[in-house]
Amino acid sequence: MRNYVAGVAERPEPVRLKKAGHNEIEVCWTPPAAHRAAIISYTLRMDGMIVYIGPDIVAKSRNLKYSPRPPARPPFFRPPPHSPWCVPPRPRETYAFEVAATNSCGTSLFSNPVSFPTKPGPPSPPEPPECAAVGRLWMKVTWKPSWDGGSPISAYWLSVNEIVRYKGAELECGIENLVEATQYRLRVRAINEYGESEYSQESKHVTLDGPPDIPVALECVDQTYDSAVLVWKAAARVGASIDYFEVEVDGKIEYTGKDQRFYKDGMRPFQTFHFIVYAVNTIGRSTPPHC
Repeated sequence: MRNYVAGVAERPEPVRLKKAGHNEIEVCWTPPAAHRAAIISYTLRMDGMIVYIGPDIVAKSRNLKYSPRPPARPPFFRPPPHSPWCVPPRPRETYAFEVAATNSCGTSLFSNPVSFPTKPGPPSPPEPPECAAVGRLWMKVTWKPSWDGGSPISAYWLSVNEIVRYKGAELECGIENLVEATQYRLRVRAINEYGESEYSQESKHVTLDGPPDIPVALECVDQTYDSAVLVWKAAARVGASIDYFEVEVDGKIEYTGKDQRFYKDGMRPFQTFHFIVYAVNTIGRSTPPHC
């Protein structure tokens, strides 16, 4: 009667591809001869890094959003059994796979490496937009190109306060018709023939302050033969602060203050007077009316 001794499993056949997308790969393999000692687990390596340890003969990556840059790969990584590996593949790249079998007697040699490519996919999100220059009513925005997903980027979309203000292939954009001293939220996304990336992280930029608008609703509310009382309202405009008002009477400033009321006395009867009210802040004085 022969006495058979258990041994290490034989070297497995090369890994086979079951499915590949732009950010996921599923592979499988055939169990090797175990030599009278049941196989406990398999160890799968991708580009030399262990990505799976478990009893199954099928392993797949998690369907994760890929990084715009290759992820940092630790020298040794052991995911829990029965779980997809945690390093998401990137579009249109080739990865080499090899597998080894382990039983109670030890671990076999790894199979001969075999490589499989992923498919192209949508781009990754660009970096947040940066403000290259800014004025009272405009700003110039730039951004860096993102990972193209394996297919050239055809366009970028720039969103300003959730409204798309630019569609084009350039990496910069001038935004006009803005409001002084106002914060704007900017995001950008990339597009190629396989789809759209998610929007970038939001960046916030503020336009410069400017002089306020000319006050409105100037009227005379009381008048005698030698005096008059004038009142007015500040122009309703977002962004422009007002520090004080000035009242000009026939070309001469006769009032400076924060009150929106001015009393003028010592006026000659039957004479016409011209009044202009200005709003003033640290940037300057409001533009006089064209009259």
